[in-house]
Amino acid sequence: MAGPAAIFAAPPRPGEPVLVLFSPFRDVDALLARAGASRIGPLHAPLAVLAAGPGMDLADRLLASGALAVSDGSTLAQLCGV
Repeated sequence: MAGPAAIFAAPPRPGEPVLVLFSPFRDVDALLARAGASRIGPLHAPLAVLAAGPGMDLADRLLASGALAVSDGSTLAQLCGV
């Protein structure tokens, strides 16, 4: 996949920020806390946030905590100045 959509389709990389997509009916901060992650941006977003956390299994923990999808967020974080 090429172009802008590739930013959202790349698998997460350990140690890099991740893009976490979630239901608007979920408490994203609670979801992140259960996974041992923290929000790094943006403060108010209806369906996705950039997050970071320790461990090689961060994406799996986020999904188990209720995230709809998790992808590499490093490029998006750079574009947003995070």
